[in-house]
Amino acid sequence: EDKNNDKDNEDKNNDKDNEDKNNDKDNEDKNNDKDNEDKNNDKDEDKNNDKENEDKNNDKDNEDKNDEKDNEDKNNDKDNEDKNNDKDNEDKNNDKDNEDKNNDKDNEDKNNDKDEDK
Repeated sequence: EDKNNDKDNEDKNNDKDNEDKNNDKDNEDKNNDKDNEDKNNDKDEDKNNDKENEDKNNDKDNEDKNDEKDNEDKNNDKDNEDKNNDKDNEDKNNDKDNEDKNNDKDNEDKNNDKDEDK
């Protein structure tokens, strides 16, 4: 009977050991699953950060392009304003030339009239 009891106790202890081992294995598996889930979440977060940075860079590029376009437009406006001013000045000079010619003609006519009077 003692031997049988010893055997029963040994079997119980073995069962307990096996149950503990299985529990350890389950816990290790759960921890590994959790680690892998955390790693995957970190990876997803990295992807999102990459996407956000790419979007920010694209926004910056577009802002730079818009600034360049604005400056180009301003320069073109300035060029056109300068051309218009040149044209206005040329027109004024032409008007002045024509006025001078007309005055010369008037003076010539007056001189001719004066000569005629003599």
